Amino acid sequence: MLYIPYWFPRETYKWVRYVYANDVKELTLKYSSNLRKNLPECLFTCSGLTQLTLIQCTLLSLPTSFKGFPCLIYLYLEARYGLDKTCVDANVLETLISKCPKLEILRLVISENGCLTIHAPKLKKLFVSGYLDSLRLKGTTALNTLGLAIDLAFGRNEIFNCFANIENLVLIGSFGVEFIIQYMCTKTIPKEFGQLRTLNLECIQLNSYNMSFVLNLLTSSSLLERLSINAKENTKVIDDHSLQIECCYILECLRYAQLLDISGSSGKLQLLKYILAHSPVLEEMTIELSTNLRTKEKFKFATEAMRYRRASPNAEIIIKAE
Repeated sequence: MLYIPYWFPRETYKWVRYVYANDVKELTLKYSSNLRKNLPECLFTCSGLTQLTLIQCTLLSLPTSFKGFPCLIYLYLEARYGLDKTCVDANVLETLISKCPKLEILRLVISENGCLTIHAPKLKKLFVSGYLDSLRLKGTTALNTLGLAIDLAFGRNEIFNCFANIENLVLIGSFGVEFIIQYMCTKTIPKEFGQLRTLNLECIQLNSYNMSFVLNLLTSSSLLERLSINAKENTKVIDDHSLQIECCYILECLRYAQLLDISGSSGKLQLLKYILAHSPVLEEMTIELSTNLRTKEKFKFATEAMRYRRASPNAEIIIKAE
């Protein structure tokens, strides 16, 4: 990894020229947060790179002579965060990505006012966090893993259109909230997740609205095999004791489930009860209890959970109380 402190940015060119001259395949370039210069032009001559990681970078233009990274398989780009200036031009980033014909894994950490369209025919894994006005995927038919932790100002339906072929989906924090808000308006999931095998929901508050959303999401994923929900507890929220899950959808393929940072509230118990009762091939249910629970509450939760009916005779319940 090459770290560029703000007091000698000129050294960047020397090291990048070394990369070019010695046919280096993997490069990590990390800038000081105080350094605002655009990426050095000589970087874009390193056509033999297969992995490129850019941290705290500024990308506002590309050299006119840039032909692309024909061998690049992995790209991680973390934009420098600046309230006063644009650090990444969305159009420039689009061009960069489109000129990486072999790109399979793309990770972006970006917070910009702009619309980003990703065109990468061989892309298999995409992870995006931060903020954008909108995110569109074009020609990404090979994409099977998608992770989103991003605020989108508009155009959420367009990104949902890409979910149909996704096998592994991760929704984190703010994106999950926006997804839920849209669901509350229509009470339907925008698209069926016909190929989804693994679903991770992280930093989600399991109140009554969110629980309804989660269940609808599950019923739209007929091939789901692995489920992980990491709850975001809010001690100020009063537990909804009236919550009842009336859905009878059978989770025919679910084999492994995780409920993390779970409290003993009625809603969480109802979700646990539903999964156990409607998963005929379930092999393992792991429950990690919230550290906010007292010993007596943990014991009560465990006792209650063990009484629930299990559709699968082979289902093992593992409760982690530490």
